[in-house]
Amino acid sequence: MATIALVQFDAQANSRFTEFFRAQHHTVTVQVANQQSARSLHSALPDVVIVNVSSESNAIRRYVAELRDIRAERGPRPMVLFVSFVYRGARFELDWEHKGGRFVYVF
Repeated sequence: MATIALVQFDAQANSRFTEFFRAQHHTVTVQVANQQSARSLHSALPDVVIVNVSSESNAIRRYVAELRDIRAERGPRPMVLFVSFVYRGARFELDWEHKGGRFVYVF
């Protein structure tokens, strides 16, 4: 089963996603971008990193830049999924996908 890191979600979303993924027998960790570095994942690299980019803060941008560096060093793992709960249009989506992951709006 996959290991999944959830980054920058509120407590309710963390709880819902964790419950869902664990029911599917995945291992889930939770991180906060402004308190932890993506480099902290380096030793135990997850299969998938899901990043909430709704707020688009500088901490999230730094975290994603570190993820890109890790992927440049170690290959395509971890896969990255950007999630936004706020619709900001196609340009916003494309900008995030150019940073190396897939993007999905969640409502």
